[in-house]
Amino acid sequence: MKLQHLALVAIASTLGLAATSVTPMGFNLRPSSPVMAQNPCANPCAADPCAAKNPCAANPCAAKDPCAANPCAAKNPCAANPCAAKNPCAANPCAAKNPCAANPCAAKNPCAAADPCAAKAQAEAADVQAVEMDDAEFLLAVEQIDGQNVIELTQTPCQFLESEGEDLDFSSASAADCQEINSETAAQRMAQPLTIPAGEYTFRVTNENVPYEVGFYLRGAGLGGLTLPRVSGGGLFEGDTRDYTVTLAPGEYVYSCPLNPTLRYPLTVTEG
Repeated sequence: MKLQHLALVAIASTLGLAATSVTPMGFNLRPSSPVMAQNPCANPCAADPCAAKNPCAANPCAAKDPCAANPCAAKNPCAANPCAAKNPCAANPCAAKNPCAANPCAAKNPCAAADPCAAKAQAEAADVQAVEMDDAEFLLAVEQIDGQNVIELTQTPCQFLESEGEDLDFSSASAADCQEINSETAAQRMAQPLTIPAGEYTFRVTNENVPYEVGFYLRGAGLGGLTLPRVSGGGLFEGDTRDYTVTLAPGEYVYSCPLNPTLRYPLTVTEG
């Protein structure tokens, strides 16, 4: 039996079956498991079971879809968007941080302001100082009329009577006359202060003895002109009265008539 076993070992060696095991009770050829070769059909972009451990790790497949969602974008919402070029007019999540940034889509609307912040250079302020007047001939106040908050304003040439508290007896035949009058008298004129809580108001404007069209224009003062409510209109000829209703938010305002050029009078709106 021992000789038989040695003979089998020699035969196996000759055949190259080095990993064959032989037992004394017979023989059993059991090849060892070969090392698995790489699969040429494997998908290098298949889900990575470890990705969840680092959701911001580089995605080896990103190049295949440069516009794929970036799981880390939320960490920097202002990061460059690799797909922006596909839609140059897409909303810019950082625009609010700089509302005066250039708008790449402005050209699509030729009537849009070339520079939304250009008004900064033209920010308006009252050009007459507000002073309490104990002996004012005309009162500037809010009246309750038919359930409305009404502010009555009477226009005569180049001024609002209630705003300045007196009739300065100006005479004008055109807007150019008022421009000249205002340039010569503005430094000596004063306005009555008007401070009101936020809410809805009706400015009731009357043209009294102005021989041409007048109107009314209320807007925010300074940079408030970009955000605060405004109301305007014209079409008031001698003897006409018109209402201008607007809901005012807190802030500083100015009002005037550009058609019958008056001074810019101040108005303060407080929290309601």
